[in-house]
Amino acid sequence: MVKLRIFIADGNFLSRSGLTSLIGDLKNYAVCGIAENADAFSNTLFNSHPDLLIIDHTSSGFSMEQVSEVKNIYPGLPVLVISAREQKEEMIKVLDSGVTGYVLKECGREEIIEAMASVLIGEKFFCNKILEFLVDQNRDRSCCTGKNCENCDPVRVTDREIEIIKLIAGGYTNKEIAAKLYLSSHTVHTHRKNIMSKIGVNNTAGIVMYAVRENLLDSNRLQVSTAN
Repeated sequence: MVKLRIFIADGNFLSRSGLTSLIGDLKNYAVCGIAENADAFSNTLFNSHPDLLIIDHTSSGFSMEQVSEVKNIYPGLPVLVISAREQKEEMIKVLDSGVTGYVLKECGREEIIEAMASVLIGEKFFCNKILEFLVDQNRDRSCCTGKNCENCDPVRVTDREIEIIKLIAGGYTNKEIAAKLYLSSHTVHTHRKNIMSKIGVNNTAGIVMYAVRENLLDSNRLQVSTAN
């Protein structure tokens, strides 16, 4: 049986050991490489030919630069971030970087296994703790945002915009959304700008949070297929 290859990048010895042990117990997966700092990561990732990268950018010796580097150089490689709880602004940076999945180290064994399985088949996976934290942080501002701040009028989003919001939250690019909805990329880009203006956000994470807050997606865990 050919096993799926997983590369672990984490500066914490206990975390590396725990993930290695967990993956070793799973018959379909194998650890193909381990990096404990940015230098080792850059030197070994390419030669390891992983099917999945698990990284903690918050651990000693790493940063968001490694996540961005992977997304730029290996855009097709699924990236699962498993980190400690961060401030809202840092969580948003992770979501906006285009990672495939994002869970916290406080999550349980089964949820981490589910996250790995999901991202390996092209699904987005964000644990409920990530979404609940971000939604809680934005709840106090949910009424007065953007153009609606002065009068708290409800945000009026069209059916087409809701459709696009769901796809954006599911991890689709503008080009992929255009293909699915038989629109031009320019039209999707225009819709995206209008959506952000209407709901008072300026990034993808804001759209995801809006989708969760308005019950457009599963409010406990976002797990939407990005496969064609």
